[in-house]
Amino acid sequence: MDDYVDVGVDIANTDFTLMLWVKLEDSVSCNDNVFIGEKGPASITNCLQFGKGSCGHCPTGQCVGLDFYEINPDGLYASTQFSNNWTFWTATYNSSTLRRQIFRDGVLLIDTIMSNSYNGNNDLLLGALYSYLEVSFQGNMDDVSIWNKVLAQQEIQQYMNCPPTSNDAGLVVYYNFEEGSGSTALDLSGNGNNGTIYGNA
Repeated sequence: MDDYVDVGVDIANTDFTLMLWVKLEDSVSCNDNVFIGEKGPASITNCLQFGKGSCGHCPTGQCVGLDFYEINPDGLYASTQFSNNWTFWTATYNSSTLRRQIFRDGVLLIDTIMSNSYNGNNDLLLGALYSYLEVSFQGNMDDVSIWNKVLAQQEIQQYMNCPPTSNDAGLVVYYNFEEGSGSTALDLSGNGNNGTIYGNA
């Protein structure tokens, strides 16, 4: 994925689950790698960022986070060890309880009730960040799915081994990047939320 994908949908005012396979080109540097971000303009609690944190978030950059552009307290970050192998990442958010969870390969890394709610209502992006449309991801993505509900751990493990279908309740977007052509990432959720590819994603 050389640039980014504009998903063209938001997940405002709802529970959500973000799920995808990731293979990073550089897993050891202090640079962040945004798996799923949001268009800006950025202001407190209204810009989603899910991905590898930078050394500003953890001493060695070996942490994964679900952050809504938060200050005092910061977003949710969990220590983990990144590699250059394919890894299945999942983040969930409950809009009623403010509970956030992050999973790696179907295993729960962190589960916390946070102070801040998510107030964003802008389109989601794959591999880019905020209003700058700055490419913030170096690597490959596959089987990206976005849901308007919190998936249980058992469901996450199921979808890790078997991709979702258009019949699955709560599925908003699913890209396998094998369908579509040119600048279009075909949405296989049945909702018609095709993504727009900028570059050679």
